[in-house]
Amino acid sequence: MTNDEILALLDRKKTTKVTSAPTEVEKPKPKRQYEEGDTRKYKGKPINREKFLMAMNGIINYGMPIREAYKLSGLSCPTFTKRANQYLTDGFIPAYLVEDGHQIDFQIEPPDQYELIKHELQRLEKKRK
Repeated sequence: MTNDEILALLDRKKTTKVTSAPTEVEKPKPKRQYEEGDTRKYKGKPINREKFLMAMNGIINYGMPIREAYKLSGLSCPTFTKRANQYLTDGFIPAYLVEDGHQIDFQIEPPDQYELIKHELQRLEKKRK
């Protein structure tokens, strides 16, 4: 092979690269959010309204630790923490996450005085030991 033949091959290779049409890159589609009236089903474990509110009231009113509250709610610890943060920051839990299909709005029930006294006595007994 001579130098002229090599240069001709290199020129031909360069021209094939330049003349090939560039491929278009597809943009990723944005994720769809759940909208009102959406018929899709939530695949996670649904939230039981009474248990979740009981656990949240325990945290807010009595200072119950999350490691005890999530057991009351029936959810796993990461899921409960996620939903508790959503409940406290957004002020509601969407309807598609709840068993009965109605959203949970933020509400605080004032603690019963006897429950507060009982909780305080338990805390003092633990301190004494």
